[in-house]
Order: sequence, then structure tokens, then C-alpha cells
Amino acid sequence: MKPALISIIIAGTGNDSNLKHCLDQAFSQSYPNREIIVVSPQPTPPSWLQDLATQENIKLLSLPKAGENDLYRTGVLKAKGEYITFQNSLEFFLQQDSLEKLMSTVQRFNADFTISPLVHLKNGKLLFNLPKVPSVQPLNTNNYLRYAQTFESFRTLSGSLIQRQLLLDLGFDQLITLSPLEVNLALCQQAQNPYFFDHFTFVWELTSTHPLPAFNWESAPAFSPLSALIKAHPGTNLPTVVSPRISIALGVDAGVSDALGPLLFSIGKNCATPVDVYVIYEQLPASLLKKLTWFNSQFAQLKVIPTPMPAIDRELLNAFKQTTHVPFISAYYRLFLPQLLPHLDRVLYLDADTLVTHDLAELWHYDLKGKFLGVVRDEGIGFFTVHPERKTWWGDQLFGPHATNYFNSGMLLFDLTLWRRYSISLYLYQFVLDTIPTYVLDDQDALNLFFYNFVTLLPKRFNYVTKFFNKTPLPLSEITVLHFLGHEKPWRMNFNQPQNQWPAIATYRTIAHKYQQAIAPANQPRVSVLLDTDPTTDFSLESIESLLSQDYPVLEIFVLVEEAEISASNSLVTLAKLYDWLTLVPVTGTTAEQRWQAGLAQTNGDFVLFLGRHDRLVDPKVISQLVQHQQNNQADLVSGFRVDYNSKTNEFIGPANPSTITDLSKLNPSELQPYGVGEYQTLAGQFVRRVCLHDLDFSAPDLMLRFLAQTPKRIHWDFSFRHHLLPTE
Repeated sequence: MKPALISIIIAGTGNDSNLKHCLDQAFSQSYPNREIIVVSPQPTPPSWLQDLATQENIKLLSLPKAGENDLYRTGVLKAKGEYITFQNSLEFFLQQDSLEKLMSTVQRFNADFTISPLVHLKNGKLLFNLPKVPSVQPLNTNNYLRYAQTFESFRTLSGSLIQRQLLLDLGFDQLITLSPLEVNLALCQQAQNPYFFDHFTFVWELTSTHPLPAFNWESAPAFSPLSALIKAHPGTNLPTVVSPRISIALGVDAGVSDALGPLLFSIGKNCATPVDVYVIYEQLPASLLKKLTWFNSQFAQLKVIPTPMPAIDRELLNAFKQTTHVPFISAYYRLFLPQLLPHLDRVLYLDADTLVTHDLAELWHYDLKGKFLGVVRDEGIGFFTVHPERKTWWGDQLFGPHATNYFNSGMLLFDLTLWRRYSISLYLYQFVLDTIPTYVLDDQDALNLFFYNFVTLLPKRFNYVTKFFNKTPLPLSEITVLHFLGHEKPWRMNFNQPQNQWPAIATYRTIAHKYQQAIAPANQPRVSVLLDTDPTTDFSLESIESLLSQDYPVLEIFVLVEEAEISASNSLVTLAKLYDWLTLVPVTGTTAEQRWQAGLAQTNGDFVLFLGRHDRLVDPKVISQLVQHQQNNQADLVSGFRVDYNSKTNEFIGPANPSTITDLSKLNPSELQPYGVGEYQTLAGQFVRRVCLHDLDFSAPDLMLRFLAQTPKRIHWDFSFRHHLLPTE
């Protein structure tokens, strides 16, 4: 079967050498069935071109002083091919088999219209703009604009392979009156199988007179079908009834479940208005579901309602999962709220990394002015520093000069009645499926694109990203919802948080601490930590941070500081004011043992954990795990390995971590001291029953032998639960 004829239409603009190279690349194509049509804007084409036309299979046409699109239109009128591709003299095929490979893919997908990315030729070098999208992607009116923003080939006719019948159906005049972006969009809408292929087929030579076509934001098509939908069916200003009872929706999966308890506790503590909280989930462990019912018995005005995703919605979620790179799919649960909660007219959605700090009544009753969502503007400071020219900010990538109203999706006030009135979910699901490969921030980008110009901007205090403190600080007393956006979360260790964010982090941890205390068993032992510090080093703050992030509920932290250093250490004083379970203890003494003994008098714990000046815990669950191992084994002493950290080489040096428990009770103290890598030669890292420290002289030369003799039940946790900073010269 003879392959389809392809007409290569070349606008003969530019100088002779460019046109010769363009023609050479066209002649060299391995695809066997092609015709070449050159349309010259010169009244009399150059003689070399006329000679070439007589020798080769070239149709040479002339259209004096015509523009590029006019030249293309003339070429189409004379073309015989089933498919047509356009280029001018500064554009050419990349390789000899470029057209053959492209046509092979076209036939495989039965495509009638394709666009491929352009290779840039600049100063003699080929530059490849590698797509961050699937190699083969169907095109439609939903995703066309996103691709046009990313790839220049959507803004020119070069780089396209078009079934000739589509051009005939479009009308030849459209090639002149419409911009190339609009022509491609019209072809995309007419085509049965339009595709984007990642084949690098065409080269675009960059010159001062042949720049890459810019994206025209002012004349761009609508970002989503919503504008046309509203225009066809006006009436968004119809009133919506706002219930006196607040309804909140939270999307939860295993990735964010740790933050659920503190968020619910903050709602119960700070909302005087009655609140229903719908916890949306696919799968959650029974233990977590049981914890949800605990809130209903603790707060009279709060009702937590576990709401599983129906099977039909899970099927659509699976389609999202196959096309997104987001690690936790729960962010997409919010898109299903209109049908998940059919009895509600309005609902407030909150991300799991938020904290409610004041009553939500003002936010709940905010006038949305006939818009689908109430949102807070995103200023692009959540994850990384914005480029001075704003070129790297995701809002500018989506909306260019219109990015000022790009919003954050961590707090959304839904008008569910309006969503249902326009059947928004039906349009939105397909829009997300079509556009999801092009997102930077997944569902947040989807909501911004779809609802562009159809949201009401709310005051910043209703979704206050903690990094706002660096730019536009507000007093905590004026903030309703704190949003801990970014990789640093308050339930994790954060060693580089600026001091202006400390109060917000402390607010979260105080709520989380009270929540953990409220759900802890009544017989939970109290743990006292004695941390010897040197306030002149940054590592002391890291040591304290590793303790403040611990999730153990019955905890008191004593930071031992030389008396002369307390007044000079503003950072430590600031931290002590923020956390009521953190105490600065002024001590004197030339050794750590002397300072530990001075601090011991302040403690009230059933167990004591000793840490030295260069120690920090490795994760927020260490103390909880120490207590668990102690209780499981009824131990007097729990020890573990340490990992030495060399800050110069950024290396961690330590033993393997099988995380097993070894009973060392049968070893006498002198046999025990060489065990491990020196863990039994110092009190640092020892987790001990407090009564075992009775009458122990910390200044005695044989302190560790006496200490070990007073702890008859000893276990070793084969896990490196603390980092030890090695001294540097």
C-alpha cells in the first residue's frame, strides 16, 4: 500500500542560503511519498531556485510582497497531499528520517492533526526544550492553552502535520485572518484525533528577524470552559442560604493522617460556633477511625463525621492517580465535595497542614458575591524563593501578567449550591484529566485555571501561610487559619526556620501537645530530658528543636545553660517563653556530669533522658519509642547507639540499625562499658528510671560503674536514636 502523500509547503522568505539549506533538508527526507511546494514573495524568484524547480520535483509559486500566512494559503490551494506541513526558509527538518518517524506515529494513533516541539538553533547550537509531559498526549480545548503556553510550536504553523481536509473545512481565509495559535486551536477543535507528539522534527533558527513566537496573553482563549458556560446560562448572583452550623471538609490519607488530630483539636478548642467536620477518606486504619469518635465526646459543639469515598468516585480518583505525580491523592478529594455532601449548601475545605486559631464564624458567613469559591491569594512563597523577574513562579507560568489573583487551595470556601446549579463537577473532572500532566502544583493549578475570574478573594488572615511572616507579618491574634505550607511541617524537625515563624510553630505544637496529653493513657510516665548546651553554637538550637518536635505527650525539657550565657542568648530565652514544657536552668560546673546533677533537682519525671552538648534526637518519635521499649521490658535503663556527624565532610558514621532489643542485664558493669561504641562510658544517651539515680554522686570518678550497678534491668535498643556532632578543629 502506497504511503500517504505529504505536501511540504515552504514560504520562501529570508536569504538564499537559508532557503537552500531548508530545501536540502526537505530533499533528504527518507519518507518516500512527498511533494515540495515553494511559495516565493518575490515577483521573480531567484534563478537558482527556478533552475532547481526544473530539475527536482518542486512546485514553484510566486505571490509578490505577501506575508507568510498568505504564502501558506497559496501553497495549500496547489497542494495534492493528504497531509500538509508548513515551514519557512529559517525552519527545516532536524534529521533525514524526521518526517518518516513522525508519519509512523501519526499512522499508529490514526492522528489527523499533530503538533511537535521545536528544536532551537542559536549561535550554531541546537537547543532542545524537553517536554515535561507524556510523550504522546491527545489534544483538546481543555489542554490546548496549557500546551500553547509551554511550547512555541502551538503559536506557529511550523511543526504541525495537518490532514489537508481539515484545512479545507476550516476555510482558506482563516489562514490569513486568524493568528497561528487560533488556527491551531480551530484545527484541534475540528480534528477527530489531534495529538501532541514529543518527536523533535523541526528546527527553528533564532535570529533578530526570526524570534520565537511569544504567547499573547491578552488575546489568548479562555482558560477553561467555565466562561462560556456562565455566558450561556447567566445567574450566578442568585442567593445561597448559609447554615448557622459550620460545615468543614478534610481530605485525609495515610500521608497526612498524623496532622489530623491537632487540626481537629484546634477546631474544637477555638470554635464556639457548632461545627460538623466531614473527614473524607478512601482507606484509614481502624485505630485512626476510632480516634475520630473521641472528639465527639470531648467537644459539645463539634461533630466529626467519617465520610468514605464511594466506589464510583474512587474509580475516577484512580484515573487521576495514573496521570499525576502528586504523592498523596487526598488533595483531589475536594473536587468531589458537591456530590459527597449533597445535603450541604456551603462547605469550608481545609488542608491537613492548617491550624484553626480563632472562631471560624466570620469566615463561614463571608459573602462570596455569587462566585463559586472563596479563596486567599497565593504570593508564591510557599516552597522556594520567587525569581526576581517572577519567571519561575507557578502563578506566572499559568497566567503571565494576570497571575496576581492566583490563589492557594489550602483553604476553600465552596458554594456547593452554585456548583450543582452549573453541574461544575462534570466539566471539572474532564478538565482535570485533560490538563493534569501540565500542572506544577496539581489540583491547585487545576482549580486556578478552571475558576479563573470566578472566585472571591478573601482576607489573608483566613489562610495565612506561615512564610507570610517573612514578608507581610500579622499578629497571631489577627489570624484565623495558619497554613504550614511547604516541606517544613511543625510536626517534623525544622532546623532552619526563621525566628519570626517560631511563634506560629509553637502555637501548632502547643495544640498538638495538649491533644496528645488528652488522648494519652492516665498511667503514661512523665519523661524529663536534661540537655546540656553551649548557647554559643548553632547546634544547641538544633538539639532543642529535636526535642520540641517530639510527639510524646508527658514531657518536660530542661536546657542547662551557664548562668552567664542565659542573658546573652536571646534565642533560648525566646524559645522558653513560647513553650511551657521547656525550661532554662542556670547551672555552674566544669563538666557535663556536674551540670546534669544540678539540673536533676528541677525534674519531676519518672524517667530521665540525658543528652550532651553535641547531641540531638534523630526523629520526632524517639522518646515515644524509648518509653514503649521500657514498658514492654520493664527496664530500668534503655540505651541505644549514636551516630557521629562530621560537619566538615557531611558524613554520618555509626553502626547498623536492626532496631532489635538486646537484654544486657546479665552483664556486670565492667563488662558492659566496652559494649557498642562507647555508649556506656557516659550518661549521654541514657534513658533511665529516675529512682535509680538516688544518692548517685555525679562527680565520682567511677560514676558509670555505679550508675550501671543501680540499673539492674538493662536493655539495649539496637538503633541509632541520636546524632552526635564531632568537634571540629
